[in-house]
Amino acid sequence: MGFVTDEESEKAISRLDLDELWSTCGREGQPCAEFKSDLRDALRFYRPGPDRKAALGWKERSSAYNKLEKSISRLRTELENLHYHIEHEIIAYNIENEPEGFEPCYSGEYEGLSYGEFRLCRLIEELKSFASITDDAKKHFSRGRGRPPQNATLTSTIKDLGDIFEKYSGNSPMKTYTYDESNSSQPYQGQFFDFLYAVFWSLNDRAYPSGNALGDAARRAFDLKK
Repeated sequence: MGFVTDEESEKAISRLDLDELWSTCGREGQPCAEFKSDLRDALRFYRPGPDRKAALGWKERSSAYNKLEKSISRLRTELENLHYHIEHEIIAYNIENEPEGFEPCYSGEYEGLSYGEFRLCRLIEELKSFASITDDAKKHFSRGRGRPPQNATLTSTIKDLGDIFEKYSGNSPMKTYTYDESNSSQPYQGQFFDFLYAVFWSLNDRAYPSGNALGDAARRAFDLKK
């Protein structure tokens, strides 16, 4: 399944039966505007199927990071070793064409720099900082060579929907639920799961994700399953 655009996501959200969802929360009358807004915020970043980042294997991830790191390093080296003539032209041009509002007087390392000099120094510093950020992200999200986790957006979206359900129903999402293996369509039973089925199956215009997939994701979302 391909990546869903914002326009497609908005169209999917419009399929939700707000009256049904409001009633599933145990509320009467018309759903309030805040309820609709909360649902829209919770579903804004949901994408059905495996996440794009999850679909990136270990080798592809390593290759992408290596390419990015080399690009940052090459650009830094290029900027730090500009030919004096090119550097002179960049600085000279920007002395004559400084943008309105530019303040040439800076304290510390930027003190007394012209606009061109200032931008060049700042760009080099930003590249150094970005290189560090990139390295930290690479290490923080490093994984083994096994299969990457799937449907992380489903789990996080269910967690957000649980907060909405509790807000409007007054009930903890996973406090009471049952599992009926004889019901292949909706094996997980309970008020919150009725809410989830109504949300996702309307959103995706079909019974997807499956009842078992929704149940497993909900248990992960609320730390009931590893």
